[in-house]
Amino acid sequence: MTSDTENRGRYRRYEDRRVALLLRVHEILFDHLESSERDELLLGAILDNYGADRGAFLSPVHSDDGLLRFDALVGKWPADTLGKNVAGDGLEALLALQENAPGAVTLARVKRPESFRRDAWETLWQEDLVAKALLSVLIASSHAPKQYLWLVQSSYSREWSSRDRELAEEVSGLLARARDKVWLK
Repeated sequence: MTSDTENRGRYRRYEDRRVALLLRVHEILFDHLESSERDELLLGAILDNYGADRGAFLSPVHSDDGLLRFDALVGKWPADTLGKNVAGDGLEALLALQENAPGAVTLARVKRPESFRRDAWETLWQEDLVAKALLSVLIASSHAPKQYLWLVQSSYSREWSSRDRELAEEVSGLLARARDKVWLK
């Protein structure tokens, strides 16, 4: 593919890509206090490594006005997205899938899993995400409230690889440990 359609040609080997991302995440965690700026730097580093269009941290909402809240964003999101609560049948199905599937969940709009009803699937892509592919991973801290990392591809469809999932899970584990350290203070 050309660099116009996919921006992932920087690293020759997966291991180089993995080490580069983990070192960058460590650097940001050590050099910056917990803040929205640090969250944006973390998302920016992850987004750059994956070559995705958008990234976000989302937290569960424990009320009737939504399922998730956008805590931090990087990329081409609509202007009113930050702090917005989102809900919907598609999002409910995604969270149920996330609860039942260990690790990262990857979805592409062109391939509907059997666990999704057709209307929930269409709602997820046309209203909740407005995208073509999603990589979602739970940041499961032992002590801090859980959070999700989303990488969203909106410009073209994308098939996430097993290495993409593994790296997202590794980054998620690192972020969970960092959140626990802050939460326990």
